[in-house]
Amino acid sequence: MKVNFNQNLLNLNGVTICEGGKQNLTLLLVTQNALLNLSKEEANLESGKKVDRYNLTLKITVSKEQEVDLSAEEVVLIKSVVGKMYVPLIVGQVFRMLEGQPTGIIENLDPEVIEDPVSGRIN
Repeated sequence: MKVNFNQNLLNLNGVTICEGGKQNLTLLLVTQNALLNLSKEEANLESGKKVDRYNLTLKITVSKEQEVDLSAEEVVLIKSVVGKMYVPLIVGQVFRMLEGQPTGIIENLDPEVIEDPVSGRIN
């Protein structure tokens, strides 16, 4: 399956989430962070699996292609580590992106104009 890792993650108002107030939070950054960090239950992960994670991180990072071709096993691994590390807003978008589906959030290209999803009023 081919996946574009340059996709931005959005908040519920459709505004791109920024990491540290500077850099757009992308599928690439989320995946890199999740693959290269260990959850508490993974503290004793065997070295071979750590190397597999590192190699997958390299694959998605250094690819010169717009989209990276992933195996089903690689997608399952990414979903597993992202699911352990991130909150539902991020996990839901990442899973949909990895499955080639729209995230369900429409990007707001003008963050100054935000529509309240309940009232429909524009702020």
